[in-house]
Amino acid sequence: MVTVNIRSGSPPAPASQQETAPRQETVEVDLGGRTVTVPRGGLYDRYRMDTDVDEVARDPRVSGDGFFRRLPRTRVDLPVGATFTPNFSCRIPTARITMLARSRAVRARLPAEPAPPGRSR
Repeated sequence: MVTVNIRSGSPPAPASQQETAPRQETVEVDLGGRTVTVPRGGLYDRYRMDTDVDEVARDPRVSGDGFFRRLPRTRVDLPVGATFTPNFSCRIPTARITMLARSRAVRARLPAEPAPPGRSR
């Protein structure tokens, strides 16, 4: 398995700025039998696990939705409840892509390990 982490967005604000930021109203919702807090009026509060792609596209922070429109909307039953993929309920600065590959195939594509100084291969 190969995992690729992608980071985007701005670094977190310094603690002094975080403390002065206005508090966002939240609401408690059930997520797989657990009560969690989400932003009031946010995508998850309004749509749960079935976010409207048109609503996401109207958000000025979204640069494009073409990739997601090409993906079929599929219901998936998870331990936290039914969800539809792709899902747009949360905004995070990272994404994780997990791909399955034979480790032998991955190693074959890696550059050779450099020899220690003073030794040749």
